[in-house]
Amino acid sequence: MRLPDGSGLELIEELRAGAVDPAVVIVTAFGDVDSAVEAMKMGAFDYLTKPLDLDRLTKVIDRVFTTRRLEFQGEGGSAHDVAADGVPKLLGKSDAISAVRRKIWAIARLAADENVRLPNVLITGETGTGKDVAARLIHFESARAHHPFVRVDCATLPNSSIERELFGCDGDSNKLGLIEAARNGTVLLDEICALSVSLQAKLLPVIERRRLRRLGGVHEHAFGARIIATTNRDPKAAIAQNALRADLYYRLNVLNIELPRLRDCEGDAVLLGRHFVERAAARYMRPTPSITEAAEAILATHTWPGNVRELQHLIERAVLLSDGASIGPHHLARIGQTALQAQRESGGATPSDLRLDEAERRLMLRALEDAGGNISAAARTLGISRMAMRYRMDKHGMQSRAASRGKS
Repeated sequence: MRLPDGSGLELIEELRAGAVDPAVVIVTAFGDVDSAVEAMKMGAFDYLTKPLDLDRLTKVIDRVFTTRRLEFQGEGGSAHDVAADGVPKLLGKSDAISAVRRKIWAIARLAADENVRLPNVLITGETGTGKDVAARLIHFESARAHHPFVRVDCATLPNSSIERELFGCDGDSNKLGLIEAARNGTVLLDEICALSVSLQAKLLPVIERRRLRRLGGVHEHAFGARIIATTNRDPKAAIAQNALRADLYYRLNVLNIELPRLRDCEGDAVLLGRHFVERAAARYMRPTPSITEAAEAILATHTWPGNVRELQHLIERAVLLSDGASIGPHHLARIGQTALQAQRESGGATPSDLRLDEAERRLMLRALEDAGGNISAAARTLGISRMAMRYRMDKHGMQSRAASRGKS
């Protein structure tokens, strides 16, 4: 947690921002509940205090490998869950989620022949609704499930090497790109609007023709992978704002799945809450608490601006802080804090008077001002990762303002 040139939490951000997302185990002599919870929120797998119990470390590493095997087969850190056979699933009994599952099944079963070119799919929905899970379900329920599923996180690919990562390169540094690596499987272009418009233009003919030219090469290479793209933005609005090329949108939007917001899935918040309690208790080797009726009433009535991901993180924190017997309303006290702060920052505006995007922008501006322009510090204040902070800053056009504050 304490390093000569920063903190362990900052290192987690750097590690998770790279091309490989590692499982992180924190080992420290400076352990406390707040820092443990913060580390878990940022994605740390476990948190061990010194003096180190080597038997416990061995068990933790065993659990890392077990979990990562399941993630490789299907989950990938998704907001919902993965079944015992490694196939992801969308949890919920509401009509909205049931309709999505039926559509996913129909798309997955379109063609049993691997040689048939499959139509592109565009999955839309707010952050945290399970777009990644839907994409994986399409792949793992299809005839191509035994081929690779390659997820391309468009929001975190380094600008300096993004074309090399996607298309590969020929010559002395011969390297297969992510698209070709999928072979006859599936390529997921996660958050397609995060790619620059110029790169979208280069991607368009590749998707149309299913052929690409590696960097430095002269020959074209065919690939047979299905293309699935996701975005948490309204595509028509993104086109109007020059964040998404219209021709690429129409090429990707052959088939469309829109993931519902959690608040539109009646009864699912409580069902998911109970499931996440069991999973968090098993993950952190803690007793499994029950959820009181009063706490379930809060889960059922909250608007969940962060959708399933917000619910999952809240339940994990409650499990970590509970006594192991039950989770009550006081364990869910953080619900609504962001909305209340947004209301105060807006000068008393009510949620109906203030758009979510504007509330988010104001919160970020305030956090950046309080942190003197330090993006990492502002992200910690808001309870999000540095990469998530940068993504939202780009979305709101705040990059230059924050940079100028930092310089001053």
